[in-house]
Amino acid sequence: MVKGERVSVVVIGDSHGSRPMLREALRLAQQLGCGTVVSVGDFGVWPGPTGREFLDAVDLMASQRDVCVLVVPGNHDDYDQIGQLTSRDDGWLLLRDRILVAPRPHRFELDGLTWLAVSGAASADGPGGIFDQVRGPLDRSATVTDGRGRLRGRQAGFDLGGWWPQERIAPADVVAAIDLIDTVHRDGQRIDVMVSHEAPLVLPVGPVGDWQVGLEQRRLLQQVHDHALPTVHVCGHWHRHVTAASNDRYLACLSADINPAEPQWAIIEPDDHGRPVVVAPRRWSPATALTALVEHQARRHRLDPNLARSDLATCHPSEQRRQA
Repeated sequence: MVKGERVSVVVIGDSHGSRPMLREALRLAQQLGCGTVVSVGDFGVWPGPTGREFLDAVDLMASQRDVCVLVVPGNHDDYDQIGQLTSRDDGWLLLRDRILVAPRPHRFELDGLTWLAVSGAASADGPGGIFDQVRGPLDRSATVTDGRGRLRGRQAGFDLGGWWPQERIAPADVVAAIDLIDTVHRDGQRIDVMVSHEAPLVLPVGPVGDWQVGLEQRRLLQQVHDHALPTVHVCGHWHRHVTAASNDRYLACLSADINPAEPQWAIIEPDDHGRPVVVAPRRWSPATALTALVEHQARRHRLDPNLARSDLATCHPSEQRRQA
């Protein structure tokens, strides 16, 4: 499933368990003849029934579209669950029949292009974060109140993605990634595409204020980027779309399900010389984006989506014009 005859790959930003975003990405992949969708992380690998239902739904949709989903874990993916997955012969961790998770780090081939996956990032609401709240890992049956007096845990009405101690990029990950890159170079090859959750420092996405933990994570990733010098580097985490290009190299941070006004995915394919090109950053249609926002709000607060729609309609410019 990982390597086949199809030449295009759809790369998506943070989906946070959004079924509409995955439905749209899988539909696009099938239309383009892509056999693979790659997630930059914060995919929706969550504990509890919310996570299981999302993964089962995506697995079914991917099977119906004959597409495989490859996940590079972010900071809000369940590393306890990921650590218990079975590794295939090619190194991929089997999450569902059609959903595979990259180990840390991971080199793989897709239709003649060499890819490098580097997972992890720091949570802004975890230890050393910039928000005065505490989230997971915690007992899902517990009643926990964050720094702003808001209820957390199962009794808040939803299962948290939370943060995990294993989520951050560690110096050992950098060493392991550089070893993989050196192996590629010794074989006379190059890293064509690098996928990470965190963004390298060279890409102007943040961090917010003087968040030292975030800066350190980006410095560590920058070391990998500088050693790999990928032709294309795609990341997420910051929920906004930012690009940079120089010396025939292209970097892009993809937006997320909760920011549908900016592109959440890109299409990558090899050119006539076997080098990767980003064909087109894409964003959802207004209708799909609004549906995703309604679902996101309902999932967080267990609201009736029809009741939430009137509140969320103002989030999208097209809906504002319609109401005007």
